[in-house]
Amino acid sequence: MVHKVKLTGHYRDSCVRHFQGDFEVAGNHTRFGDYFRASCCAYNAWERCITGQLGEQCGPRAGAIFATFIRHLGFHVFPSFCPVEWYNPEKAEQCPPKLYRAPEGFIPLGLKSTSFFSRAFAIACPNAAFGVESSRKDVG
Repeated sequence: MVHKVKLTGHYRDSCVRHFQGDFEVAGNHTRFGDYFRASCCAYNAWERCITGQLGEQCGPRAGAIFATFIRHLGFHVFPSFCPVEWYNPEKAEQCPPKLYRAPEGFIPLGLKSTSFFSRAFAIACPNAAFGVESSRKDVG
């Protein structure tokens, strides 16, 4: 079910590019409060993106199951410290795009990034991540 979505170009371009790129942008903040807020917004935007795509392609229950699954993998830290009620990427007053969004067309560095989360994603999901192109099968 998850692979049906996460191996698509749509998921990679709309969710992964933003996830990695947004965390790389968050790392540019010099004030901890801005870094923390940008990181929370980036994570919540990614979770909303993948659960939304799962819901569309596999049914509404699939998105909810995936959200529970990633919390059990240890990602419960983000929802605990970054509740979507406080860091909602759909509300500009909570998550101003200028604070956390990578510029349009930004290509994340992945394994070469200084962002822990972008590098970790590239290691954990090399089949979908940016910055690991030499290991991707669909890259010429």
